[in-house]
This record gives sequence, structure tokens and C-alpha cells, in this order.
Amino acid sequence: MVDKVGYDFNRVVNEIIKKSLFTKRQIEIILDMAGGGGVAGSISRGAYYRQRGQVRTKVEALFYSMVLVYGLGVLQKESLGVMEQMANQLSVISDSDITDMEGDEVLDVMERAVRMALSV
Repeated sequence: MVDKVGYDFNRVVNEIIKKSLFTKRQIEIILDMAGGGGVAGSISRGAYYRQRGQVRTKVEALFYSMVLVYGLGVLQKESLGVMEQMANQLSVISDSDITDMEGDEVLDVMERAVRMALSV
């Protein structure tokens, strides 16, 4: 087992993870995969590589799902641009200390943007 401590996400990132298709552990594995890292957290190598395979499958399914819902008109045409803007903001927010009130405002704006992007 490895004794590396998991990532320390701020409140906004943790709330977004809760609403996503991924667990916190899976997000940590995705970050480790993107950074070329190895086994993350205090799990065995076997468990890590099993979860890594599950993450890869889930990310692949996410891409196909995005193509499907966008191609079938479930997402508004502007939604991809909005998602890109939110992702850019998240990369800034994830590296900063924000207050609970600021976090609530960010999450509220994101929630409204997600609802507006859907046409169902």
C-alpha cells in the first residue's frame, strides 16, 4: 500500500464531485492518470488498477454520452461553450481559497447554467 494522502479539494470542487458521475477516489485517479502518477491513496495496487480501468471506461462512456445528447438536440447549441467557460472557471476556483458565501454563489450560477443548457 502507498501512504500518499488524497487530494485536498475545496468546497466547490467537492460539491461538483457529488453531482458528477465520479466518486472522489475516481477523480483522484483521473488526476493521477493525467499527471502520469502511479498508485494514489492508501489502496492496494490491485484495487487501484481495477478502479483505474473502471475510470477509463466511465470517462469513455461520458464522451459518447455527450456526443449522443448533443447530437440528438438534448443540449442547447450554446451549452458546449458554457461548459468550457465553467471548466475554465473551475480550474481557477479549485486552486483558490473561497468563502462559503462565494462558493454558494458559484454553485448557484453553475446549477442555473446546467439547467438552462438542457432542453428536456
